[in-house]
Order: sequence, then structure tokens, then C-alpha cells
Amino acid sequence: MESGTELAGRYRLESLLGRGGMGEVWRCRDLRVNREVAVKALVAAVPDPGEARQLRRDAESAAGLRHPGITAVFDVDQHDGLIFIVMELLHGQDLARFLREHPGGLPPGQALSIGIEVAAALAYAHGQGIVHGDLKPMNVFVQDEGLVKVCDFGIARGLNAGSSMAGPGQFLGTPAYISPEQWAGEPLTYSMDLYALGCTLYELLTGQLPFQGPSLAALLHRHLTEVPVPPLDRRPQVPAALSDLVVALLAKAPEDRPPDALAVVAALTKIRDSADQAHPLMVPVPSGPLLACASSTVGAIDIQAVDVSGRIRQCAGAAGESALLWHGWGDLPPATAGQVTALASGSNGRGVYVTAVVDGVPCMNEGLTEWRELLETCPLRLPVVDVAVPSAPRGAVSFDGVTAYALDADGVIWSSRAPTPLNTPAAGRFTMIAASLWSRTEPVLLAATADSLQCRFWWAGMREFRWRRLPLDTAGRSIRDIACTSLAAKRIEAFVLCDDGSIWHSSVRLAQEGTLDWSTWVRLPPPPGHATAIAACQFDRRDGAIIAGTSDGGIHFAEHGIEVIKTGLSRRSPWSRVGAC
Repeated sequence: MESGTELAGRYRLESLLGRGGMGEVWRCRDLRVNREVAVKALVAAVPDPGEARQLRRDAESAAGLRHPGITAVFDVDQHDGLIFIVMELLHGQDLARFLREHPGGLPPGQALSIGIEVAAALAYAHGQGIVHGDLKPMNVFVQDEGLVKVCDFGIARGLNAGSSMAGPGQFLGTPAYISPEQWAGEPLTYSMDLYALGCTLYELLTGQLPFQGPSLAALLHRHLTEVPVPPLDRRPQVPAALSDLVVALLAKAPEDRPPDALAVVAALTKIRDSADQAHPLMVPVPSGPLLACASSTVGAIDIQAVDVSGRIRQCAGAAGESALLWHGWGDLPPATAGQVTALASGSNGRGVYVTAVVDGVPCMNEGLTEWRELLETCPLRLPVVDVAVPSAPRGAVSFDGVTAYALDADGVIWSSRAPTPLNTPAAGRFTMIAASLWSRTEPVLLAATADSLQCRFWWAGMREFRWRRLPLDTAGRSIRDIACTSLAAKRIEAFVLCDDGSIWHSSVRLAQEGTLDWSTWVRLPPPPGHATAIAACQFDRRDGAIIAGTSDGGIHFAEHGIEVIKTGLSRRSPWSRVGAC
């Protein structure tokens, strides 16, 4: 196969990404919808028509899997007698390459995070009646933003097939990760995937395989007869409970392993949380006022702030004939007793939703009436360190509530409308988040570390969210706070506050094919005093509000807007003081 070939008249090969025993993986252009995809072409001919049909059925089964931890399969087809599978194009590296950069194994916490995500993906697939059959580090992909995907379900088998797809003396899978019963050519079962997960976790924790041998016969003998050396014996940093779980996954008899992948997820999560309890994480205490703002009607804005006594207070403003008129500060109904360490608010055209983190627990006040705890069904780890709530832009109002996001102590982001995390800490631990919508249903999420900023977005032409790093030169300054809002379709106004009190602004716009264009970062004129917190929201049809809190307790307001939509030229008003809350 060569570059320029068009498979089935639709998929044009562009560059070779990799080559393995079963075939080649190419970066391709889907000419029908004009997007980049990955194509795995099974270049080794399948001589038996029955096996060819089975391969197509397996790949078509994989195409039905819809899980954020599983590589999406878009299509299965044939070209000149060769089967090919069309998948989403991933950016990053597989765990095998990742391990080569960490020959002694990964930090146990990172291995735990990856193990939880892989086990969750297996649990979903098993629930759909699909066994992977060849789980190994090469088939686990760590994307640039840290998200983990299990790949190559295209050769997995539905349990109803009742066959291992192996003839006499043959087996399906990779020898170093094959369970004892799989060596014997028995039908694929869920427990075989758990054994392979045990081999993979062992390698992640120690940098070594549990069993090795100079020949295939020696390797087979050790898988069938030897008890693995516990990971703890090879690496003292491995928690004893995690070492015991890996050994249990490597049990010779399937009935001696954990009962299913969900049980493995629960066990890994318990080990992770127990480690956190042994080394409790402190909730960060803000050094200045906490701020949030939202607007539910044109020309009106609500500012929320936490005063020195810890009360959450609100000040409402409305456009007058020549200036914004403020109506004074009032108390919101108290949240639970405790310290408020993060604050956010958003609107959906029906009302304002205020979200706060109180003693590390996220709570929401809907319609400024009463508080309820957020994300009860998500396995996020407390304490939560930041929250975000997007507002719907004008003309794209939604009345079915709002989506809240929570950032846990591991730098992992959770959504109130999704059971799985939006990222993993593998690519860096986020410390703050902000959110907006740039259409009726298309969210944008900003996440920052001390020195970097990333954008997670979705639009109708994509099948999933994407993370993109935004270029940001802070000249040695650390990021202290971030905010964002949308003033036009497919455009986000992003704001960054640095530790020296400087505030920076850039417009991020969705271009063709899901790429992002951003304007040069501009340093805004500072408000009176040293800025310690910022918030932003849409205020009028083409105008937004930027709010800044200063170290003296002052709250300041400025308008920003788009002068001409087509050119994207921006305009800003001088700062005016709202007053101290």
C-alpha cells in the first residue's frame, strides 16, 4: 500500500503511522466528510472466507462501542480483497512507548489512574458482550492531553461467537499477556481480559513483565505453572493492596481472579482513595476575594463574591441611560457551614446558577434559592479545588438546566452530565478551570496549570471533544486565575490573570476542520489596586463583562465587546468600581 491510494473510493492514504503483524495503520483523509481518520489495513491476506467474515463481524461489533475510553470505530470495508477498519485519529503515544521512557515503571499513582480508566473501558465492553482478546500496553493509547483510550477492539470477539478464533496449536493474542486458559485455545472470556490487565499493570508498576522466557515454550511453562513475584517485592513504592490485586488478576484459574472488570475498578479506586487518606491533601485557601458573574437577561448582570466573613454575597447591575446601575450587595442563602474556596456562576436564560466549593465539596444554588451537593454519582476524589458553570450565549438559550464542572485534587475534571472524567493527570495537573458555550449545546472548557492553558471544545462536525493547548507567553509569570465567555458563535473570549496582577485577553475562534485560531494575547489596562481574581460573562448582544477583585477587597467592572463581527475587532471600556462586598 502506498500514499495516495483511495480505499473504497473514499479514504485517501496520506502517511504511514505504524506497521504490525496484522497490518498497517495510516493517517487518512475521509473524502466524504473531509476529516482526518486512522485506517488499519489488514494487509496480510485472510485466506479463509469464514475468517474474513468473522473479522468483519468483530470490527462491526467494535463499531457499536461508544465509550470515552475506547477508540471509536467509524467504518469497516474491503479494498482489493483486503479488510480495513476506519477509526478516530489519536494524537499521543501508546503505553509501550510511554514505558520505554520510564524503564523502572510509572509512579504508582499514575499507574493507578491508567488502570482505573482501562478497567472502566473493559467493564463497558464486557457489558456489551465484547471481549478485547489482545489487551497490552501497545493497545492502550495515552493522548497528548492525558486521556487514555483502549484500542484495537477490531479483533475482539462477541461472547456469542463461542470461539477463540484459533485453530489447533494457535491462539489469539500476544504471548506475554495471554492467560493460561487462553494458551489452551479455550473460548474467549471476560476473565482473559482481566489476566491481560494484570500483566499490563505489572509492567506499568515495575517496568518488567510478570513472566519472561528465552522461548515460547519457556514462556508458556511459566504462565501455566509459576506464581509471579509480587510487584511490591520488585518495587517497594508499590502499595501492598495494589500489589495483592495485581497478583490476584494473574491467578492461574479464572475463578480465583476478581469476578469482573467493575470489581477491579472498585478495588483500584479504593486503593487510590486509601492512599489519599494516608496523605491528606489540603484545600487551597484563596488569598483574595472569590468572584463569579452571570447574566440571565440582556443588559443585566449578577456578581457574586465571598466577603471576609465567608458569606457569599451578590450585587445586581442593570444598564441605565448612560451607565450601569448597581443595586447594592445582599446575602445569598448560606451554603453548608465551612470555608468557601471556589466560586462560579452561569445561566441558561431561565435563571442564574451559583456553584461553590465548601470545605472541598461542590454545591450548587439553583435560582438563588437553596443549595444541593453536586456530582453525587461521579467517583471524583475530594477535595474539589475549582468549579465552572457555562452560560448560554444570546440567541442560543437552553432551558434544561446547566452543566457544572468540578476539578478534583488530582487535577481531573468531572462533568455533572457524564460518568467518566474529561481528562487524566498524565499530561499535567490542572489547577483551575473556566467554562462557556459557543452555541446552544456546544461547550468550551478552559483548564490551566501554573504556566499553561488548554482548551477543550466540541462542535457539531466532531464525534468527541478535543483538547488543544493555547499558546501563552506569560514571561515567567504564574497563572493565578482564568475566565472565559462567548460573544459570537464559535468564538470565545479568554482572560488570564497572572500573579503580578496583570490581566491578559485573547479571542479563540473555531476555524475549519475543528482547528482553533487565536488572536495575540493583549495585556489589559489594570484596575485600581492589585488584581487577585477575575470573572467574565456575556452582558449584552455583542458585549461582555470582565470583573476583577483586588487585594483591598474592591470589585471592579469593565465592558468588552466585538466592534465588527467579521473583523473581530475588540473594544473595551475603562474600569469602574462596583464597591466592596
